[in-house]
Amino acid sequence: MLKDTLNWYSRKMQQTSPTRMKHHDRTFILDLIAKHKLRVGAEIGVASGGFSEQMYAKIPGLQLTCVDTWAEGEDLQSRTVGNDRAEVRYQNAKERLEPLGATLMRMKSMEAVKQIPLESLDFVYIDACHDFDYAM
Repeated sequence: MLKDTLNWYSRKMQQTSPTRMKHHDRTFILDLIAKHKLRVGAEIGVASGGFSEQMYAKIPGLQLTCVDTWAEGEDLQSRTVGNDRAEVRYQNAKERLEPLGATLMRMKSMEAVKQIPLESLDFVYIDACHDFDYAM
């Protein structure tokens, strides 16, 4: 299934896990998720919700949990955004995604994971802080 596809990609690119998918637009991941009929997912790091909105357009029957602090954090990326811009992104995400049925969780991912039942998700798309230590 999807794991086989990622394993194939890793071998083709001569990489070990985690796999870096260079030279691809990330929307091809949505085609893989739809192809393998994965319907229940989470996106970690949502910003204004643009990619989440693309998920809804490409994945039929999607049930998506969107997790983001929408606040200034310790990492350089969120410090440059600041709380004012983070709040605007949160309001944009709400306007975009709540009508589509998304569940928005305004908290750190390690807090959110405690509220999501074990083995209840088909996939998790991680696009939060891009620093290696945070992502891992």
